[in-house]
Formats: sequence, C-alpha cells, structure tokens
Amino acid sequence: MRLALAELRAHLGRFLGTVAGLVLLFTVVLGMGGIYRGMVADATFLIDSAGDALWLTEEGRRGPFAEASRLPDAIVERARVTPGVTDAVGFRTLTYQFRHQGRELRVTFLSERFPEGGPLRLAPAQGRGLQRARGEIVLDQALRIPLGARLTFADEPFEVVGLLKGGVSSGGDPIALLSEADLERILQTLPAADRGVSGVTEAWSPLAAVVVHAATPQAREQLARIPGVSVWSAGEQRTLLLEGAIDKARRQIGLFRALLVLVSTVLLSLVVFAMTSAKSRELALVKLLGARHRTLIAWVVGQAITMTLAAYGLAVALGFRVFPLFPRRVVLSTQELWAGVLLALLLSLIASAAAVRRALAIPAAEALGG
Repeated sequence: MRLALAELRAHLGRFLGTVAGLVLLFTVVLGMGGIYRGMVADATFLIDSAGDALWLTEEGRRGPFAEASRLPDAIVERARVTPGVTDAVGFRTLTYQFRHQGRELRVTFLSERFPEGGPLRLAPAQGRGLQRARGEIVLDQALRIPLGARLTFADEPFEVVGLLKGGVSSGGDPIALLSEADLERILQTLPAADRGVSGVTEAWSPLAAVVVHAATPQAREQLARIPGVSVWSAGEQRTLLLEGAIDKARRQIGLFRALLVLVSTVLLSLVVFAMTSAKSRELALVKLLGARHRTLIAWVVGQAITMTLAAYGLAVALGFRVFPLFPRRVVLSTQELWAGVLLALLLSLIASAAAVRRALAIPAAEALGG
C-alpha cells in the first residue's frame, strides 16, 4: 500500500491514466455480463409473469417462444373443463410497427379477455388496466408515450389508460395490452402485406398457446389427453427459450468477457512491472537497509491491489450511471458485483507475479551505483 501511495505522489498522471484504462475495461466486463442477464430477464418476462402455469401449444411444437404454434380457440374451453384446472386463457400476440411523433416504434400486442383479464394479469405501474372492451390500451413505459395519449393503429383509435414498467416480449420489444376484440379489428384492417410481416396470414390470428393454471398435479396428465396439443411447464418453456434463442448470444458474450479479462490481466501486469522496474534503485536501497522479502512483496502486491480495487469501484459507479441509458436492459446483480471483486483481487495477484520476481531479483548493491 505504501508503494502505491508513493507511486501516486510521484507519478500522479501515469497512475490515474492506468486506473482510467482499467475502469473502462472493467465497465465493459460488467456491461457484458449485465447485457446477458438483461437478455434473459427480457426473454423470460412473459413466462415469469404467468407464474407457475402450464402452457398448451400445438402438438409437436415447442412454442410460443421457441417456435411458432397455432391452436384453435376451442382448446381454451376444453382446457377450462378439465378436472383440476382453475383457469385457462388464450395467449395471442401480434408484432406491430408504427410511427408516433416522428419516431418509428415497434410493439408486441397481447390480447386480454374482457373484463376478466389476460393470461399474464400484468398490473400497470401508472394509470389503470382496461375497463372498456374497445378503444383502450396499456403500453410499456419504454415507448415514452404518456398517459392519455391518443393513438391510431390500423385506423382504429386508442387511448393510453395505463403504463407498464419493464414489460417486454421475448424478442425485447415493448408490449401493449388490448382487448381481444380490438386486436381482431386491427388484424382485419391490416393490409395483407403487413399481416405477412407480422407473421399472421389470416384476418384473425390463431392462438399461439393456452395458459393454464392448475390446482392439482394430475391436471397436466388430463390436459395431455386433449388431441392436438402439447403441455409444457413454465420451467420447460424457460429452458427451451434459453437453450435456443439466447444460447449463442450467451456463449459469444462469455467469450468477449474472457478476452477482456485476459486483456485486463496483461495490461495490469505490464503496468505493475513497469512501475516496479522504474523504482529499482529505491527497492535496492530498501533491501540494503535490511528489508525482508515479504516487505517488498507486500509493497508490490499492495500497489496492484490499490489500482485494481480503485478501478473496479469506479467501474461499478460508472456502470450504474450509464447502463440505464442503454436501449436494452442491463442487469447488475449483487452476486455478480461481489464475484467481480474476487476476480479483481485474483487479477491483482496474477499481475503482481512478474513484478515481485523483478523486485526480489534487484541486488542491494545497485543502490550504491551511479
């Protein structure tokens, strides 16, 4: 620690420049991990919002999040009368792009039963839920459209009556809630070309899934007997999604993080070694005065730890400031931050190895040289 403080006083610019470089590297490392966890949180938001529900999909299909699934509306009534089922609601979505006040926006519509509510029962953070069967919509705050705004979708007028917080589809688009009747009217007025872009070929979208809440474990066995359907638990849907759509992104981000950690280690090693070499005569003088090897080791390691912890702390502070400005969610968990501290300390020890060898190899007689 004393060596680090001495370096700070003698070479303030170099010390701060090194810390600044490490801050940027650590911020990117934290950001990579946060982006991945944000992708997972966004992708599984709808699944998690349904709670411990069962998902009925088209037989042989793993949808609605892993692949396309199409079910007739009659499956909802079949599921409702199944023994052990407390509720069953159709899950229908439509991806829609529109222009509002000069901005191109993309949203995923979710239909809700009126007045019972939808399969996910999302509560608005501001305003209220749907109270009329026509002309009302609940949007996510990410669209930056205020309460009371008037919108038009496919020639249908809507009033924004509520705002959700953090409501996104599995693809990361903000979601909007409207009644099934309104979604049907939007589909009927969409041009055929627009329906194709949204993945819908008819004037009315079939169900992508049926969300079922069951009171007994035996209900799943009963539901599996319905012809033309497959039954998935919430955990299975989550696993299918994460092992499919996000798996490549997870591995790619992991590779980038590993490379950044390697770069950080090399940079820190070079800097600590250069700082130690620049103080060869000072270290030789200390050895001449009888300092033990463990004292020199403590000084060199303390220098590396000081720089690394200072850089990591500033990186965390910077991350909390800039990550909320990112277009996609960045999630920093407490466990990840503490794991980062341990990793930073490990990097300090690794980076100090060459510098310690250099300090111990300096002969005491060098202090008497010219």
